[in-house]
Amino acid sequence: MSIDTIKLEGVDDLVRRVNALVPKARTAVKRGLRKASKPIVAAAKAGAPRETGSLAAAQDSIVREGRTLYAVIGAKRGKKSAARKRAEASGRRLEPANYAHLQERGVRPHSLGKVHTEVLMTVLTGNKRRKRIVARWNDAGAHHPGHPAQPFLGPAFEAHKAEVLPALKSELLKVLESAG
Repeated sequence: MSIDTIKLEGVDDLVRRVNALVPKARTAVKRGLRKASKPIVAAAKAGAPRETGSLAAAQDSIVREGRTLYAVIGAKRGKKSAARKRAEASGRRLEPANYAHLQERGVRPHSLGKVHTEVLMTVLTGNKRRKRIVARWNDAGAHHPGHPAQPFLGPAFEAHKAEVLPALKSELLKVLESAG
């Protein structure tokens, strides 16, 4: 059995060029994800429930980088809107990222927990007044009636998910064409 030798010229140059493309490709994918997430965010803003308007105003996207690149679309924490500023001025703390999932999926009726109640009474014993517990009980607590789901993010994604791949493809093609 004979072993044939193949000599390849220019492999080092090819490896160098491919390695030079990797950072540019990551940047292109990030740019493509940002571009592809814009219509999804716009549709989520349009479909979000409008009781105060802060949930719609908080919709945004962030491109994250780990082993893979991905975009997170939803209510951005800390995003200020006019409705949120009004609510905070009146003393309410309004963070749409804390309740967006409840609007999206709905809430079943549920108890808000047991309430431990004690009745204190000032009792005169001798010449001293002391507070004493004269009654204790556990109450069932308040009841939340629940509310139906008002999906806005899921339908926005479903309506625009076909646009994601073409956006990524166009950005990567620009990088490959510029490499020659």
